[in-house]
Amino acid sequence: MVVKSHGPRRKTRDKFTGPAKLTVNRMVQSFAGGPKAPNESGALAQTLAEKYGDKEQFIAHFKSVGMSRGIGWTILYWDPIGETPHIAWLGDHELGTLAGLPIILAMDMWEHAYMVDYLPAEKATYITAFLENTNWDISEKRFTPSA
Repeated sequence: MVVKSHGPRRKTRDKFTGPAKLTVNRMVQSFAGGPKAPNESGALAQTLAEKYGDKEQFIAHFKSVGMSRGIGWTILYWDPIGETPHIAWLGDHELGTLAGLPIILAMDMWEHAYMVDYLPAEKATYITAFLENTNWDISEKRFTPSA
């Protein structure tokens, strides 16, 4: 039996699913090596504090976006042209990603991400657990501010 390549169909599918794969990949990788607290003197922490006031205000804003009504993703992006971080809500992981902006942190807010361990009313508890179990060294490595 000869297996043929997927040809142009595969390329079209990959253009559609590429952003989805990246979003999911960024979330899963955030837990590699176990939880690690943010490096308070690192470039990412400094940049987030500059925009949001301090670490607590950044976390509060990230959580508030995560508590948005409905299902989707909370994404922390870095805008290398505007030299600023952005927190955005995506309804779908394959649609609506901010073009050209690297994903620093992605949090899945679809029910399948948390309803095995948390009730729908415990969404905030899931977000807290997500952030506490994130390896912030990985997010720091993804962050590349302009020199």
